[in-house]
Amino acid sequence: MEQQLMRIRQLLTFIPTLFLLAAGTACTFDVSGLDENQVEKCGNGILDPGEVCDGLEFLTSCEQLGYLGGNLACQLDCTLDDTGCIDGCGECLPPSSRCLDDAVYTCVMRNDGCGYYSPEVDCGIIRQWCVQTGEDAACSATCSSQCELGQRACSPDGTSLEGCVEVMDGETELCRVWNTLRRCGEDGCVEEPEPLCADPCEDACEADTEMCSVDRLHRLRCMPGFAGCLDWIEIMPSCIPGSEVCEMAENDQAICSCRVCEADTKLCSADGTDVLYCTENGNTCTRWTTQFDCDALSPFLRCSPPEGFVCALAGNTCATALPINPSPRQDASTNEFATYFTNAETFTDISCGPSLLGAGDAFIILHLPAGGTIRAAQESTTGPLLRFRIQAADACGGAYACLAQADQELLYTSFVEQDVIISVELDPTSVHTSNDVDVVIERLPNDCTDVESEVNNVPAEADVLSAQPQEIWGFCSRLKAPDPFSTDVDCFSFTVPTPGRRFELGVTSLLDPDTCISDAQLRLYKPDGSLVATSATESQPPCTRIAAEETGMESLIALPPATYRACVSRQPLMPDVDLVSRVRFYPAPSTPVATSFFTCPATGWSTRSESSGTPGATWQCNTTGSRFMNVTVVDPESGRYFLMSPVADLSLFSHAILSFEHQFTSSALGVTARVFASTDDFSTSMIELAGYTVNTSGRQTMFVPAHQLAGLSQVKIGFILDLQTSFMGATTTWEVDEVTLYAY
Repeated sequence: MEQQLMRIRQLLTFIPTLFLLAAGTACTFDVSGLDENQVEKCGNGILDPGEVCDGLEFLTSCEQLGYLGGNLACQLDCTLDDTGCIDGCGECLPPSSRCLDDAVYTCVMRNDGCGYYSPEVDCGIIRQWCVQTGEDAACSATCSSQCELGQRACSPDGTSLEGCVEVMDGETELCRVWNTLRRCGEDGCVEEPEPLCADPCEDACEADTEMCSVDRLHRLRCMPGFAGCLDWIEIMPSCIPGSEVCEMAENDQAICSCRVCEADTKLCSADGTDVLYCTENGNTCTRWTTQFDCDALSPFLRCSPPEGFVCALAGNTCATALPINPSPRQDASTNEFATYFTNAETFTDISCGPSLLGAGDAFIILHLPAGGTIRAAQESTTGPLLRFRIQAADACGGAYACLAQADQELLYTSFVEQDVIISVELDPTSVHTSNDVDVVIERLPNDCTDVESEVNNVPAEADVLSAQPQEIWGFCSRLKAPDPFSTDVDCFSFTVPTPGRRFELGVTSLLDPDTCISDAQLRLYKPDGSLVATSATESQPPCTRIAAEETGMESLIALPPATYRACVSRQPLMPDVDLVSRVRFYPAPSTPVATSFFTCPATGWSTRSESSGTPGATWQCNTTGSRFMNVTVVDPESGRYFLMSPVADLSLFSHAILSFEHQFTSSALGVTARVFASTDDFSTSMIELAGYTVNTSGRQTMFVPAHQLAGLSQVKIGFILDLQTSFMGATTTWEVDEVTLYAY
């Protein structure tokens, strides 16, 4: 007993000491003299050997434990608490989003009930950055670092290796973002022992060696690459363009040097407008300075290396064509055209039109991207007439074919990336009151996000739209029949990414969205090649199109996610035409009524009967197997039998489509299965949407236009079996299921 009292007194003496230690802000236990193995480390907020977590530090994550997402917690004994993790299937949980390759990917639910990332918007196209905050990603005008340099991970679907890379935000700021490093092969990406593509690879270089890139702007080092093998990896930061170049030092290291050129040498600027001279400063650094501005001396002078880097006349021949880069417009004027341009080219190919005998020609060279449109036009109204021709740069001259030709104004869209030469031919015999030659060359905007690549004449050869993250695509093509009695067909494919996404297809002139191609026709095909819809040809806006609100195309409102193909064509004996086929996506429509009758009675649904029988038939819920509503009427009974939906408010919508499954069988006469809408509970307001008198072959899915309901409130949908007369021994049954009212 005495020993116990002594023990209590010792503890009471020790308690104030503990209190002081706890209260003092600068007092800590000194454990330096203790056996390290005897010191309790759990709770110090550091991952020590043997611990899977400590405070906010974790050795793993919910995803690495096989969950779809969520947050781990750490218990007091440094063991994991996974109750905050979320189970599921797929690769994500809607509506989360993420950044990858400067695009926003949103998690959507597919038909299998699992979540998958789908591209939503490409921030780079609108010159912004994808920025992720928690589970949300969005485009932003400024870049925000998203990861640690060198960090890697397998993509959620395991097909790619992703990594943290540095990009330039502006001229000087570095930003770290997630990019796809490599698309892995059949073996996919593995996380252990470190994220790598599992497919075999070979070393491309010797470890730790360095070299300069071909353009001398980047330093490269041989390091383990994206598949685990040695590869050339860029060393950041890069050399500063214009004031530094990469060169190899004596120790075989790649360095950025300020000697960008050899002193007293000359060079033409990239656009040929300047003669550059290499000068050296007191620090032995060199740089290029402008010695002559040829363009300032004359718009027709350019730097000429063959003539010793001097300003010389350009544009007199194909070989000396005047290089320009309209951004987006470039003008040139002279009243001495015949003095500058003395070469009289004779064009003999029929595609170039007749040559103007004795007329001088000027030649201009520029680059056109695939889908780029150029306009060359005569601005002067008093000068002589000008004829424009455009040829491929490697096939320029009188004996070669022309891509296009026109007097006074030429418009041309290139469907391949190429350099072209525009020739300007002056007609001295034309009526004119001055010698003014005023020419404008300009790049015109268009809606081309993708261009055709022949051959794409059947759905199986369809070009794949590449700009998938966008909401609007423009597939540009040229319908050019091989002969007058044939027709050209241009096909493209696109993906409906998520269930319920509404879209429309349309065709117009490439350069004018208000100009219809009167005989153009669109056809839409399913992945298996079966035809979904064929457009009507329209000569007035909205022109040729395929859309859910078009008559007979209502089923487009509920096309499942898949890759579809569309083909555009026109009638034989028609001239060539450049056109754009647009694919426009809209948000999923609202569904103010969406009932599958899994529960009976379904919420908000009601029935009533006006029957000759006692008690008479009524709509009932069939609970055997797949649930549905049905009514059966047997001779001698007759009457009207109502199945009525909950109230729907369509006051804010302009279109509506009703979808339902049904099966109708009857051996009676004078019976109709009717579909109505009403705004007063079917008292006096009866808007008929559809009626069926012929037996169905099994269950059918129907899509009924209901656009007359748009703008109305207090709308109910009614399925009314109307049996006016009985027939000896007759039986009538109507089954209804999966009722959805789409509104948009």
